[in-house]
Amino acid sequence: MGALRRLVAAGTTAALTCIALAAFYQLEVPEAPSTLQPLPKHQLRPPVRAAKHHDRQVPPTAQRHFYSQPRASHTGAALLKRGWRQTQKPEEAELLWYQRKQLIDWGRVQKWQLVNHVRRERDIGHKRNLAQRLRDTPAQRWVPETYDLSDAKQAAAFAKVALSETAPAPGAPPGWLVKRPGTDGGKGIELLHEARDALDGTRVKRTFKDRLAQRYVSDLLLTPDGRKFDLRVYWVVASFRPELLLYYGGTLRVSASNFTGEGKGTHLTNAAQQKGGHASNDESTRRPLQALWDQLGTEQRAGWPADPAAYVDCHIRKTVQDVWRAYENDEHLLGPRETHDAFILLGLDVMIDAKLNVYLSEVQSGCGLPTNTKAVRDVVTKLVPDLLDVVLKVKDATYLETPPHASAVKLAEARGFEVLANNGETPEPRACRGL
Repeated sequence: MGALRRLVAAGTTAALTCIALAAFYQLEVPEAPSTLQPLPKHQLRPPVRAAKHHDRQVPPTAQRHFYSQPRASHTGAALLKRGWRQTQKPEEAELLWYQRKQLIDWGRVQKWQLVNHVRRERDIGHKRNLAQRLRDTPAQRWVPETYDLSDAKQAAAFAKVALSETAPAPGAPPGWLVKRPGTDGGKGIELLHEARDALDGTRVKRTFKDRLAQRYVSDLLLTPDGRKFDLRVYWVVASFRPELLLYYGGTLRVSASNFTGEGKGTHLTNAAQQKGGHASNDESTRRPLQALWDQLGTEQRAGWPADPAAYVDCHIRKTVQDVWRAYENDEHLLGPRETHDAFILLGLDVMIDAKLNVYLSEVQSGCGLPTNTKAVRDVVTKLVPDLLDVVLKVKDATYLETPPHASAVKLAEARGFEVLANNGETPEPRACRGL
């Protein structure tokens, strides 16, 4: 009987305890006010190792592993020096580096991987896409007169211009270039003495229907030894979310022969169009930018600004800014879809005429990183390690960093980069101040 009473008492106690616990947990506990402000969507950029979402966390077996295509690359050598390990399988790498973006299998790229390309990057490296994107934007001021002959209205406008022009004098330089949009290295470019050469009667020839026609910039500034040149400068999208755009500098690409007006190689400065191509060790065909700044400081022609080097340098950097802004919409049109963030190394080719006007020739996506001459070797062997350090600083920074990219910007500026766009802001380039 005593045992029964003890059992009933224990059951009653347990029941009362359950009721009390239930009542306790139904009470509403007021939350402490948060001191953190909600971040705009474009700033939600947690580093992959501290991500709040599991699809952005780097698996332990992939951390500090990279995949490089080709296997031997400047990037791979720089990462190995930084203690990273190389893997033969892209799916096992935290960082993917491809010299040729066409080799990327985007269907297998993971959210947590950092890639040096974006899927829609061809939009900026393709001549026709670039021309279409820059039309009616501030960037168009840097582009020579250009017509897309695959577009009926533009082809008709070009034909009208061609028919209205007077025939050039014998021996005059080419009047127009006709470019095949999807090629680089100077391939697919034809020089026309006059615009009428592209016409069949009053219409564009069928063979040119898929081309771009661009007015030839004839009054170009030449090197002191009388050669045509253009500039290949490098710029980096170090991050998209939020944006971080950097400028690095580059080299002069110089024709191997004096500007006589004879031969395609005289008019095109692409390495592929020069004797020996990319394997040439002719130091005169790639020169440091300082050679141009020294020339401008020495010549001081009538009508030039007081500081011609700063004037040209300013306009080159503004060209990069204008091209970048031309791709903006509600979000940046080049922004990555397959990964949380990405980075891109791009080339920009510009020409300078005798009045120091700057003209955009093209944007290079997946630009080559040759080391066949001292001038380009000095740039590339410093650019690649510096680029990697900045990109990795972006990736590993806390996503609450204020202002965004503060630590990466500090490092970038110490390494010789200039910030041209950061989190929606477009600062005035240093070279432009005081002009």
